[in-house]
Amino acid sequence: MKCVCPECQTAYNVPENKLTRAVNKAVCKKCGATMLINKETGMVETETQIPESTPEPQFSDPRVEEPIPSVMSMASKEKGTKLAKSVEKAVSIFEPEVKSRKVKITEDERGIVISLVADAFFESGSAELTPEGEQIVDKMGRFLSSKEFRENDIRVEGHTDSIPPGGDVKEKFDTNWELSTARSVMIIKRFQAAGVPGGQLQAVGYGEYQPVESNDIEEGRAYNRRIEIIIMRKQEYSLY
Repeated sequence: MKCVCPECQTAYNVPENKLTRAVNKAVCKKCGATMLINKETGMVETETQIPESTPEPQFSDPRVEEPIPSVMSMASKEKGTKLAKSVEKAVSIFEPEVKSRKVKITEDERGIVISLVADAFFESGSAELTPEGEQIVDKMGRFLSSKEFRENDIRVEGHTDSIPPGGDVKEKFDTNWELSTARSVMIIKRFQAAGVPGGQLQAVGYGEYQPVESNDIEEGRAYNRRIEIIIMRKQEYSLY
């Protein structure tokens, strides 16, 4: 599971077998913040650390100037807070879908990642959404069309398992690249219809080339058949 420290935005890959509880504690190696990782939703929060003993009071030397936080660091922290609130809002809005394991919401170095289990949204070998899939995708489109995301690119990535298209499916999709891309395009069209500006939307198809589990067993292939909707972090640039 990919987790990002809300304080310093450092990304970590946490093995699933290390998350033994509903809420797990971990310490960020970079800033020392205590992170609370929700195993079910993937949401990460910070816990205020209490020192084991009362430290001696520290007095600053008036001859030494205290460092002033840079504009970039203040802006980065503010954006991290906004992103964390957006994750909480998304988890709340899509709570039924998260509980039914059709949707998973996490945060990584790219931004907020909303993962859809493809089998719950598409028939096998098809780029047409199921009726239930249409309802959930339209609900997501309304969520993404809000003003808080107007400065974020929305990237839709399609993924498949390693089984190549065959039979009637191959007549329409020669490879899994075509199938995964067609599914991504189908979703961004519905997002645009729901009010998301087309200039924010990106559709990508990776086929079978970015698996998250082994394709040797059916359970792994089911995890690999997915759509990832990413609310991209805004790029920050420095002149120095």
